[in-house]
Amino acid sequence: MIILANGCIWPLEELLPLFNELKGSLKIFEKITSIKENISVHEQGTRKLSFSESIELKDVSFSYEDQKILSHVNLKLEKNKKYLLKGASGAGKSTLMKLLSQTYYEYEGAITYDTMDLKKISAEDFNNHVAFIYQDVFLFEDTMLNNLTLYRDLDQKKVEKAVVEAGLADFLYDHPDKLNRVLRENGQDLSGGQRQRVAIARALVKDVDIVFSDEATSSLNPELGAQVESTLLGLPCTLIAVSHRYYPGVTEKYDGVIEIKNGKIQLYPIEDYFSEEANVS
Repeated sequence: MIILANGCIWPLEELLPLFNELKGSLKIFEKITSIKENISVHEQGTRKLSFSESIELKDVSFSYEDQKILSHVNLKLEKNKKYLLKGASGAGKSTLMKLLSQTYYEYEGAITYDTMDLKKISAEDFNNHVAFIYQDVFLFEDTMLNNLTLYRDLDQKKVEKAVVEAGLADFLYDHPDKLNRVLRENGQDLSGGQRQRVAIARALVKDVDIVFSDEATSSLNPELGAQVESTLLGLPCTLIAVSHRYYPGVTEKYDGVIEIKNGKIQLYPIEDYFSEEANVS
């Protein structure tokens, strides 16, 4: 009887956590696979991204819950140049990046990539040409290699180079499994800084035309932050970055500063912006 009871109790104890995981997974599955009735036709672009010259905002306005964020703004960003987004908290920096990256569609005016309307570009093709670095990064319960490549077959040397440039080398190569080191669910065994370095390495390992970076170095110490920012500025792509940190000798390498204030946008050459900021202070 005791042996039979043990045979029933222990499987039940193992089953309950699995049941909770199943419930959580089902909710995620439902969100991914559910089809919303109010999907607009313009969200189903089919054209391939062509980006060889510039991105333009033409008389763009955007509101969020009856609050005007951007009002009739015009902006032209050139390919392979590096732009720093500045503005007070809530001014619209993240909003601008979401507009440029097909996250928000309900805006007035036009956003074009080489004269092609952004709304007509296939989301799948667009995402193949861009990389995102955000403070909150999702990690899989899998090897570091799969977390970096997102299950794509990428050149090993390129992955290793990205690991070094993102400041993850000591963390990985001191471990016996190296790139095959298995992370816990959503990276619970990583610090905030290490998680952010994974997000940076994901972007570095991907050949893209545009990198959107939102406070990519905020969780890193100043020395590593300057190193990573310098690496991002050296990439052969267009960089649009939000950063509140100033790294002497590095921040000056941006080509321009996009300042958002009171719903308006002003583009400054990097040297003009910081000289003006110094005069104000």
